[in-house]
Amino acid sequence: MSTTETQIAQTQLVTVFLCPGKPLKQNLANYPQVLIIELEYSKEGTALAQHLRGVDAIVSVASGPGILAQYWILNAATEADVRRVYPSEYGFHQAHRAPGDPGARIIPISLELWDEKERFAEHLKLHPAVEAGNLEYTFIGAGDLYDQIPDRAFLVPWTSDCEFYEVPVVGNRNARADWSCTRDVACYVVVTPIKPAISANAYLNFPSEMLSQHAMVELFRKYARRRKVDVRHFSMDEAHRFIAQPQGAPQQIAMNSSIPVDFYFVQARPQTRGMCWRE
Repeated sequence: MSTTETQIAQTQLVTVFLCPGKPLKQNLANYPQVLIIELEYSKEGTALAQHLRGVDAIVSVASGPGILAQYWILNAATEADVRRVYPSEYGFHQAHRAPGDPGARIIPISLELWDEKERFAEHLKLHPAVEAGNLEYTFIGAGDLYDQIPDRAFLVPWTSDCEFYEVPVVGNRNARADWSCTRDVACYVVVTPIKPAISANAYLNFPSEMLSQHAMVELFRKYARRRKVDVRHFSMDEAHRFIAQPQGAPQQIAMNSSIPVDFYFVQARPQTRGMCWRE
């Protein structure tokens, strides 16, 4: 652990709000400076506000339908006089355009949620508490996470212990894209309040590496300890077809990933065109 991480660990108490029954509670039980509070934060605004009193900053990692809960979280934050809010941002917002489309199209689950993120960002930036100087925001941009949770084994096979690996590669394998490690992103987020002059009411980008899919595969082969690493290539035509008809994609994708098939290919398509990088 670095000096900065050690200092943060020694001085900060982290309060984690979880919906009841989340398995993450067990993983956090061994951290003495983590206070776990279980409640339906999208429904219990007053209770949430009470727990937030004395909290300096809120970091949202909401995903899926939980994105909408950020409105209730923001209301509770302003009631409790929280100073800084970090919305659930992190990834890229990519509009999907199929061949021949005059404009972007909405894909269920994926682009609808990106649109909800954009709407909440507008709501937050124009919030009266922000305009009055009583609340600050920070948006953190990262690359695609290369160490995602194991239930996405098809997308990031190196997170599993196997004798044989098959890595999905979409389109141009040599196009470079930004990638991030979750630990890097977490450390970056928690140190940003130390320098409010550059982090308050700002968009900050923090990728860990810029690599092509081919370079990722070669690195994996280097450290796979003689275990076989193959590539499963999907053409751009296949990507567009599976976005339009997810049920036609190989069953292995849906069976080994919590991410919907259409979302995966919508996200992967810009990476193969060199469009996923932070300025």
